[in-house]
Amino acid sequence: MALFGSSKRDYDNVSGGKTFKGGGTKDLKQTDRTFDQLRKQRVTDKARNRDVHNEQQLARGEIGEMRSPMWVEVGAAILGVFVLIVMWLVWGGIGLLVQTMMNTSSPYDEELFDELGVRPYYVAVEQQIGTSSAHTTCYQPLDEFGNNFGDCTRSVPKEPVWYADYVASVFAEHGFDAPEPIDNSVGSWLLFGHTSLIRVMFVIAIATGVYAMSRAAMMRQLETQNVAVDTTDINQHTNDARLAIPQEIVRDLSLFPDVGAHSPVQPSSMISHVMLSNKGLKKVDVTQFAQETIIDNDTGEIVSEKGEVLYDNAGQPVTKSLPMIDNEFSHSIFDKSDVPNLPELRRFFNPTTIEWNPGGSNRDKTGKQDTVAQHINEDWEFPDYEPQRPAGAYVVDEAPVNTLVLAMTRAGKGQTYIEPMIDMWTRETRPNNMCINDPKGELLKKNYVRMSKRGFQVVQFNLINNLKTDIYNPLGLAAEAAREGNGMKCATYVENIAEVFFPVDGADDPVWPNAANNAFKRAAYGLIDFYLEEEREMRKQAAAENWDAKVLDTRIDQMWGKVTLYNCYQLFVQLSAKKLKNPVERLNERARAGEFGNLETDENAAMMFQDAVTEAEENEMFLWEGEKEKDMLTLFFSATDGLPKSSVRTLVGNADKALKAMGGAEKMIASVYGIAITAMSFFTDPTISTLTSGTLSQNVDLAGLSFPRRMGVRFAAPYVKRYNLVGSQVKWDAYSDAKFTKPLGKNFVHDDTLSVEGWARFYIKDSFPSNTAYLRLRILNGTSGTLIKTLFFKFTKGYQTNLKGRAFITDPVTDEKIIKNGLLIELVKNDAGDFVPGHVQFKTKKLNLNQLTQEQINMPGHDMIKQVDAMVDAVSALSVRYSEKPKAVFFVTPPHLMKYAKLILILIKQLVDLNFDSSYMTRENQKPDYKTRFMLDELGNLQSEGHGIAGFETMLSIGLGQEQQFTLILQTLQQLTQVYGEASDKILQGNAQPLTAKIATPDGWVTMGEAEEGMKVLTPKGTVSEIDGVFPQGERDVFTVTRKDGSTTEACDEHLWEVIVVPAEQDAASAA
Repeated sequence: MALFGSSKRDYDNVSGGKTFKGGGTKDLKQTDRTFDQLRKQRVTDKARNRDVHNEQQLARGEIGEMRSPMWVEVGAAILGVFVLIVMWLVWGGIGLLVQTMMNTSSPYDEELFDELGVRPYYVAVEQQIGTSSAHTTCYQPLDEFGNNFGDCTRSVPKEPVWYADYVASVFAEHGFDAPEPIDNSVGSWLLFGHTSLIRVMFVIAIATGVYAMSRAAMMRQLETQNVAVDTTDINQHTNDARLAIPQEIVRDLSLFPDVGAHSPVQPSSMISHVMLSNKGLKKVDVTQFAQETIIDNDTGEIVSEKGEVLYDNAGQPVTKSLPMIDNEFSHSIFDKSDVPNLPELRRFFNPTTIEWNPGGSNRDKTGKQDTVAQHINEDWEFPDYEPQRPAGAYVVDEAPVNTLVLAMTRAGKGQTYIEPMIDMWTRETRPNNMCINDPKGELLKKNYVRMSKRGFQVVQFNLINNLKTDIYNPLGLAAEAAREGNGMKCATYVENIAEVFFPVDGADDPVWPNAANNAFKRAAYGLIDFYLEEEREMRKQAAAENWDAKVLDTRIDQMWGKVTLYNCYQLFVQLSAKKLKNPVERLNERARAGEFGNLETDENAAMMFQDAVTEAEENEMFLWEGEKEKDMLTLFFSATDGLPKSSVRTLVGNADKALKAMGGAEKMIASVYGIAITAMSFFTDPTISTLTSGTLSQNVDLAGLSFPRRMGVRFAAPYVKRYNLVGSQVKWDAYSDAKFTKPLGKNFVHDDTLSVEGWARFYIKDSFPSNTAYLRLRILNGTSGTLIKTLFFKFTKGYQTNLKGRAFITDPVTDEKIIKNGLLIELVKNDAGDFVPGHVQFKTKKLNLNQLTQEQINMPGHDMIKQVDAMVDAVSALSVRYSEKPKAVFFVTPPHLMKYAKLILILIKQLVDLNFDSSYMTRENQKPDYKTRFMLDELGNLQSEGHGIAGFETMLSIGLGQEQQFTLILQTLQQLTQVYGEASDKILQGNAQPLTAKIATPDGWVTMGEAEEGMKVLTPKGTVSEIDGVFPQGERDVFTVTRKDGSTTEACDEHLWEVIVVPAEQDAASAA
């Protein structure tokens, strides 16, 4: 996708001070300093001249590893355990201290002792301290008899040895075991001697709180430490996008001269532009042109007008050897682009140091040269008619891609993209076709002369000036298909027209457009069928009167020129407006008028009248179906239905029967006719009738874009049947001599299959080197390869003539005759061994109609018509479509004449369908001989009544496989969605996928191989759409495409995504 900015000039932003009442300014000095800084900026400091490519910071430091949070967890846990231990010890210490201070260190349960009457081994005594009122407590030890023993001490005395036995005896008296003494030692208090539930819960709560707070604090510290290496908040990929540097772009893509020179490179999309130096490049001979008008001093006559080629005395163009690159022109372009004359800004690339395609490793590049200099010296050509040498080269992509250009109005997309691309396409060494939507006619005006000089046939469908337009008869393709016996193609072309004029989308009730559609198709098929019969009659007359072949072709061509949309409208209107009474009613009127005499008194008159009535009832009354009168259009098609069947008459009958199914409601038929006539009145517009009216030879050969040189031989049906030729292999080759001894080469060889209609086609890749060529046709058994028949032909190139065929039409620029079609004559070998005009014939049975007069044939009740033996030509028809120039087709579609766009929509649809159809069945690789590029400027405005090109999304999806490339010019994507639906922008990104790829439907998933026309599928936006076509792509390699977001899809190698190829070792390293 190419994207253009909307401004043509960069401005430096200068902010002035804010103005207040009294004229004062705020921060005026600051503003002055800022402005001074802007004035002191160098040219290279300004945004427009900044080198955003080479000033990128591409050096990349290694991202360090993040510290693991595991150590935070471990540290917090250790701290928590430490606090738990400390608090346990603190609790024990406090308990020990309290016991010590309260002197309550008895190892037994004092309440139980009192209950059992156990005597203590000490007593507490209150003593007065001196003469004061204060008292103190001391503990008096007692002996085993309860007497005082020893001194009264301030601390509880230790338990004496006898006391334990005493306590045990007392407990024994009461039936209890001796109690265990309570350990009130320091170790007991600090460890687990005095464990209680409250102590456990308290210590665990404190430890847990410390763990939580320390963990939170340490995690914050860890995040601070990891902030420089933490990439979890961004999408981090090894190959993140960046701006490609110029050297990289030039190396990876192709170069095409920006002006003048021609190149074998075939650009699909333009990326950039570079200036080149002349280092290592050849010199070229440049034709010299008159810089001003030159007048002969002696005679006063003008020798050369300004701009004309100068010739020497020998009549040869004057040339001058100059370097390939015009550096003066390069600097002129820099000046026009306002690039300062500084070496760091005006850069020239050295073509000897830039790689081109060493070893041909890049298959998307033309040529296998090592450097750009070698490529230019070997492949760039400079024709003598080109006035200007290149200044550099455009950087282009040669891969088969579609291009979408988004740019607002007046953004310069015409001058910066559209015109350069068209200019490059016209300077390809092997040019291809192009179709250009030119709303204003500007591109046609700018390119007409240069395209004609560069070998193009310029075709214009001009809706502004109908005097300049070429002829496009939409019914011409249908007529051609019908003449070739291909009813299916005939129906397809007519239906394409009907879809545009009678669209079902948006209709309140599809019954009405469908019915009007059938009414139009019936008229079109009827007109074609009528002239098929006329052609048969004319050929019989020509055979009987021995007409010259060219005279016959001219008259048939003029006759088929009447099969136009305008005449289709006239047939419909004129016949539907007239009613005709049935023959019996007409006979009665004549009888009442006295034409038969007095029927009551004259028996002969009565018998004559009755015979006429009987004959009318037997031969004609069935057309009226019992009604007194009918419109002549209905009668015409009823009569057609009674004729012998053919593929076209079957189409006529189908459309007629669909309308007759509504015949019970006369008002409904009238309404249908009204709708049809209203839509078909479009054909009566002078511009449209001029554009669509012409002979078959005048009609632009749309199929000739992909295959400009093709011929065909049709064999008679009895001949095909006798030798069982349908499906046989056909081999064509061409020779330069009448003895068929000098073959023209591989470009003049073609293999084909003989069709059901009996056609053997010859598609020619190259132009014949002379005006005459000799062709050999061999028919072989498709299974065994055994030769069945050999036929010979002579081809002579033809030239475009006027309608009467009496004058040649020349190119208005080159003044050369326009090669168009030609004459194909069958040859047979005579007794002398020479090839002379003649016909291969075979013996068969046929009716002897040519031996009878018309009166004898129409005579009732005779047996003169019978089958007789006759010699019949094996070849019943010949077809030649031959041209040597690629076509540049311009659609001049002004926005204020959008009502005419219907015709252009039909044209584009038929053109693409023709190219698809012929590509699939012609070459083994299913590619056309010439690709066609579509430059659709203002695509959003190329629509009629809200409808765009029918099946356009399908064209984009499968067109690249058949060398149909599209460049779409839009102002916004909204223009696309308004005409082609909400999912159109997504469809632009899709392409062929494997049969196992899954498709979402309202009922679940199905595979691509299960998809069929009419199936409902879900669009990327969740809406439901319907498949309008399935196009098998054959067996292809399947690739997995990985997008930047990590998602993947499978597609063939012609998908629309731009890819970056990751080297295998890099991919393996990233995977590890």
